[in-house]
Amino acid sequence: MRQRRFIGQFRSLLSTALVLCCLGVSPAVSAQSLPTAARIKDLAASVWFGLRTDSGVSALDHSILERECNAGQFTHYPAWGGWPVRGSYNLPTLGVNADFFDGLGVPSVMHMFVGPNQYLPDWVKSGTWDQATLEQLLAELIGDTMS
Repeated sequence: MRQRRFIGQFRSLLSTALVLCCLGVSPAVSAQSLPTAARIKDLAASVWFGLRTDSGVSALDHSILERECNAGQFTHYPAWGGWPVRGSYNLPTLGVNADFFDGLGVPSVMHMFVGPNQYLPDWVKSGTWDQATLEQLLAELIGDTMS
């Protein structure tokens, strides 16, 4: 029963958020005109509910994220410019996005920092690496990015 009520509340809140986004509501919308019902993030506090951003957000998106979300996600794909050559990383947006979510006071996760071949740059995929060298490459990527 509790789960059905949660799903009903979730659908209602999500529908409202989607309608606002689809209608292109102006970023100048006041806080009073936003929904005042329960917040998605409060319906099941142990469940992370968030949105993904890659390069900043509008004022309206910011207010919806702050009101409804308790987590955030951003992407970094080494294959698409994130890791052009060994020892060189394109990381500016990582810091911007991590700082954005930190400013909201919510945890953030990065999607697909490393993964299957389609997420790795061509210079990694075309290399003839032994296991130890490949493990060292990935350790460098992770270590350099985290420092």
